This record gives sequence, structure tokens and C-alpha cells, in this order.
Amino acid sequence: RRVKNQTERSIASVHALVLDYDGGGTIEAACAAWEAFEHVVYTTHSHLLVKPPKYKGEPRFRLVLPLARSVTVPEFKILWGWARAFAAERGVPFDPLADVGRIYYVPTHRPGAAHRPRSTP
Repeated sequence: RRVKNQTERSIASVHALVLDYDGGGTIEAACAAWEAFEHVVYTTHSHLLVKPPKYKGEPRFRLVLPLARSVTVPEFKILWGWARAFAAERGVPFDPLADVGRIYYVPTHRPGAAHRPRSTP
């Protein structure tokens, strides 16, 4: 069992914001909202998967915003709050998983499934 405070104490710094979009909008809309910032987008293994009741064919992707410098956990929490407000103001809210110790898997897709990697210069 992971204890949140123990996880936070073990993290020295964070290097990117990773935003979860699981059925909450399109890749195009999210990229347009974040176009002023360098970012990478990749679809998840369950992107457009139809397997009721959980998966109904919605876009599922991650938008990764690399940071100009490493930030501490308290700084991450401030950035996370800013990112949530920024996205909501632009109509592209993301899943509010603010656990700084969250693990993300390497991008992958099911054989034959649609996948959409994209990055900005």
C-alpha cells in the first residue's frame, strides 16, 4: 500500500506535467489549447476501445508538457493547479489525477488499433 506523504517525500523533482485525457475531449482540441507550449501527445492502449461499460470508443490520450526546469513537489502542486485552470478555461479539462508520484506507461497500442503520436517543435 502506497502512502501519499511517503511517496511525496521520496520524490526529489518533477520534469514534466502529464495530463490524462480519458474520454474528455479530442486530441485536436487539446493540442489547440496547449499550442503555445511545447508538448507531446500519445494515445493510450485503450484509445477508441469499445468494451462496455467502461470503454465506449472515446479518445484516450496523454499530453506531456516538459518543464523548462525541474520543480519540487510543492512547485508541482502549484503548476498542476494552474494547468487545471488553464485547460478548463479553454474547454479541455483533463482527468484531475494530481498524485505527483503517478507512474505512466510507455506509449503503446493494440495491434491494428488507431494510434496518434504528435509533438510540437
